[in-house]
Amino acid sequence: MSTPKLSSKIWNFFTINAEDESKANCDVCNKRLTRGGRNACSYGTSALINHLRSFHHSEYDEYTRSTESHKRKRDDEEDSKRKHSKQGNLDYFIEKMTPFGQNDPRKHAITKSIGEMIAVDMQPFCLVKNIGFTRLMKVLEPRYKLPSAMHFSRTIIPNMYLSVKAIIQERVDKALYVCFTSDAWTSDNNLHAFLSLTAHWIDSNWERQYAFLQLRLLEVSHTGEMLAAELLSIMEEWKVVGDRRGILVRDNGSNMVKAARVAKISDLGC
Repeated sequence: MSTPKLSSKIWNFFTINAEDESKANCDVCNKRLTRGGRNACSYGTSALINHLRSFHHSEYDEYTRSTESHKRKRDDEEDSKRKHSKQGNLDYFIEKMTPFGQNDPRKHAITKSIGEMIAVDMQPFCLVKNIGFTRLMKVLEPRYKLPSAMHFSRTIIPNMYLSVKAIIQERVDKALYVCFTSDAWTSDNNLHAFLSLTAHWIDSNWERQYAFLQLRLLEVSHTGEMLAAELLSIMEEWKVVGDRRGILVRDNGSNMVKAARVAKISDLGC
C-alpha cells in the first residue's frame, strides 16, 4: 500500500504506524495514538496536536511556528494570485478594446470570412453598412473595424474571384475534353441581357465535374454573331481551345443556334 501524502506540519513529529495505519506513533515518546477513526475518510490530526500540546511543549511551539509560517506563505501566494488575476483581467480588457493592427492575421481572417459570406449568400455589399450587422460585429469582436462596402466590392471580392478562378483553371486545364451549357436571357425589366457559360468534364477518376465559368452582361443587341464572339472569348479566356472543345448544349433560340454555327462549335439543343 502506498503511503498517503501528508501535508500537515504535525507529521514532522509523528509517523504512521506500520501495522495499523489508523494509528500514529509519536516520534518524541513513541506513544501510539489514534488518528480518529477506522477508515481513511475519518482520519484527522486533532488527537496528535492535543498530545503534542499536553506532553511536548517545545515541539508544540515548533509546530505552531511552522504552521503559522506555512499559513503566511500560503496567504502571500493567494494574494499574489489575486493581484496577477486582477492585472490579467485588466490586460485582457485593454487588449479586447484595442483595435487590430493593419497586419493582424485575425483582422484579415474576419474580413475574408465576411467577403465569403457576401459571395456565397449573394448579399449586397451594403450589408457591411447595415446597423444590425455593425452592432453584431461590435459584440463579436470589438477590436475589428469594418471596412467599407467599396473595399469589399473593389478589393476583397475581386481578389477572392482571382483565387477561386486559379483553382478552377487548374482543374479545367487537366481535362482532356470540356463540354458546355449556355443560356442567354433578358432580365424581367428588359434593361439588361446576360450570357452564361458552364463547363462540364470527366476527371482522371472518372467523376463528373462542372464549373460555372462566367456570366457576361450583354451591352449590345444579342445577335448570333455577337453571342458567338462572346462564347469564343470566354472559352479562350479559360484556355479551352481547339480539339478540347466538346459539345455545347444550348436553348433553341434562333440567336443561340446561329451562335453555335458561327463559332463552329458542335452543339445540341434542349
